[in-house]
Amino acid sequence: MGKQRLLQIAGLIWVIVGLFLIYRGSGLYNLAVIEQNTSKETLIISIILGVVIGILKGKFVLSKTALRNRNR
Repeated sequence: MGKQRLLQIAGLIWVIVGLFLIYRGSGLYNLAVIEQNTSKETLIISIILGVVIGILKGKFVLSKTALRNRNR
């Protein structure tokens, strides 16, 4: 199996994992609304903060690791 094919498979796995985490996270947000009567403002702030932290983590941490593994 070629290196390009392995990179495609790894990318597909990460997309599947990401979708699974979004699914699980949305369930937790739904639970917060039902069980704790969380306000919409709190949910929106939490989602925005999570997206910003995720982007920063991807840019500064995960990209370096991914490049190092790709070049191996």
